[in-house]
Amino acid sequence: MTENTYSDERLRAMVSLLDDPDPEIYRRVQQDLDALGVHAVAQLEELWIQTEEVKERRSLEMVIHRLRWNDIQCHLTAWLEGDRSDLLSALCIIARYQYPNLDEQAVRQTLQALRIEVWMGLNEQMTALEQVRHLNFVLFRVHKFRGNTDEYLNPNNNFINKVLETRKGNPLMIGLVYMLIAQKLDLPIFGVNLPQHFVLAYLEQGSYSGQNKSEDFQQESYRRPLFYINAFNMGSVFGKRDVDQFLKMVQVEPKDQFYRACTNTEILLRLFANLESSYRDAEEFHKISEIKLLAQLIKATR
Repeated sequence: MTENTYSDERLRAMVSLLDDPDPEIYRRVQQDLDALGVHAVAQLEELWIQTEEVKERRSLEMVIHRLRWNDIQCHLTAWLEGDRSDLLSALCIIARYQYPNLDEQAVRQTLQALRIEVWMGLNEQMTALEQVRHLNFVLFRVHKFRGNTDEYLNPNNNFINKVLETRKGNPLMIGLVYMLIAQKLDLPIFGVNLPQHFVLAYLEQGSYSGQNKSEDFQQESYRRPLFYINAFNMGSVFGKRDVDQFLKMVQVEPKDQFYRACTNTEILLRLFANLESSYRDAEEFHKISEIKLLAQLIKATR
């Protein structure tokens, strides 16, 4: 996207033309404003502060949102076309939808500090279960991470920066914080997309079959879980029979995908589904259509 600059007077004139009844004028002005890119947001925000007229403020807000929205789509598209293994980058892109000034470096530093704290208590003699118990102790006992059962549908439960700040989230985001830290420690812990719940699996080493490759292939999808972890319930451990029982309880037919590690794009689609539910509960219906468009970007590349 081309980075252009205009004087404050020119910008005000362009924004005022968005109310022009001629659709061709509206289209051309919108194109010119889109071409400004997200770099123009600071200038537009300054104009908003200087403006007292309500109608003009609303027009400026619309332009600012559109520029940020375009930027999110561009970055998510670039992620999809690049290294999809960096899930944290995608989570930060999505969090900027609600928190446009998110500091990704600060998010990474918070996770790194947690990783170091867990690493200090690990040793090579630990079994898989002992590693998980230690990780549980640091995250749930020392740092008090927990599932947000009181405000389960709060949109903030879906944004990595807020979950790290409040230590509260839904099953997906608490699970992803757990997973990201574990993977930074080279622990083979990955997400599993159960119906109505998101859990983790501690995978066996060396059980990769090499079959069913796809564009979104991840080797971890074909390694057998040693056991499963419910991060939403303070890291409780369970086995395949418990998954069988859960599927029976929710009356869902068992499928291979409910037992294996899921891909990063599957995780993002679940995140978008969670956001749709959260915004519907909050009656922020205008955001649902945008979240669906982001989900469509992913579906189009699968």
